[in-house]
Amino acid sequence: MGSKVIRRGLALAVLLLLRTTRASANPEVDAYDARAVGMAGSGMIENGAAIFQNPAAMHATDHLSVTVVASPIMGWARAPLDGNGSNQTAGPSFSPLFLIGANVRILDRLVVGAIAYPAAGYGASFSQPKGTPNTEVSAVVTAAAVGASFAILPNLAIGGALDASWASEHLQNYESTSGDVSGHTFVGGQLGLYWRPAENIRFGLAWRSKAVTDVAGSATLSGVPVYISSKAATPNSFKLGAQIGVLDDRLVLAFGVAYWMYAAADGVVPLTATANGATLPLQTVYDWNDSYAGVAGGEWWITKHVPVRAGVAVTRSATPYAKPDPFFPPPGWITSLATGTGLRLEHWQFDLGVAYSFDSANVTSPVQDPPQLGGIAAAPRYSGVYSFRDVLVSVAGTFMF
Repeated sequence: MGSKVIRRGLALAVLLLLRTTRASANPEVDAYDARAVGMAGSGMIENGAAIFQNPAAMHATDHLSVTVVASPIMGWARAPLDGNGSNQTAGPSFSPLFLIGANVRILDRLVVGAIAYPAAGYGASFSQPKGTPNTEVSAVVTAAAVGASFAILPNLAIGGALDASWASEHLQNYESTSGDVSGHTFVGGQLGLYWRPAENIRFGLAWRSKAVTDVAGSATLSGVPVYISSKAATPNSFKLGAQIGVLDDRLVLAFGVAYWMYAAADGVVPLTATANGATLPLQTVYDWNDSYAGVAGGEWWITKHVPVRAGVAVTRSATPYAKPDPFFPPPGWITSLATGTGLRLEHWQFDLGVAYSFDSANVTSPVQDPPQLGGIAAAPRYSGVYSFRDVLVSVAGTFMF
């Protein structure tokens, strides 16, 4: 079993669980509310999807709010997978994201809610020379959360949520490697603050905890069965948002900032592989940077029932220039441009949002990692252009009273 096969195959079979739709190392536009998508991730989510952004915002529920969201996303990528200056492409890849959520007010000051959604989805197939199987990867992380919002004052609420997630990933034809790994965690949590100092002004602050998932599964490396175990972590994150309505709320402006602590999450990822009765400890060093983002959006109500929306977001990639990876977002800045519309009725609201995200980086001097334990060679990093682009379309319906 060649050292390169061991190193690349084992590492990818587990670590790709961290990679969302081009965004595990960087959430781009939140996909789980079509109004927010149309404003590039800005704006308060106050419907049945509120727990996803800020559980305290469930305080905006009158009696009941039920939201269903479908957010298919299509992505393309390019990277030097086979040597310096090479140009392999992936895509289009398709991920059918969705969310189902509901909030209900059970006391004057207390609202409870629950949601279910795929927290991450990824699929890519990098083209290879003619006659060589493509490099194919697919992954999904499904999450569910329950939460509550309590009003300290009529215009000030705190909220919290606990979530569980289950992850699975399939890898095939990567240097004679194929395999499946999965895992779950029940330790994720959120805290939030929602303040409405005036009828037309809202502020929100939310924190999502670091969560560690144990993952394990079987793989085949050049025909040899291997058992893999590891840990995958998502970072602590903080989000701050503001929304203000002017001209009798005909124009709504929204702004937000976010910070993800990737450097402390999983910069060094351990792996243990067992094959032919022997156990091999490995690790992959990513040296993530912390990531941060700024978003701005607006909503103009053409009539009292129909708005038009637009927004822009910029996100600093957590991937360092020294350590690019074909399956992670490129180093640099991810730009997202969005637009959308909707229809508001007495007890129903329908929304449509579309966002286009892209990033590209020309890496000239990638750092090569030292050999692993036992002299196993680290996977090479190649110089060249790393890029991606994706299109997210989100459709949502909410029933409320």
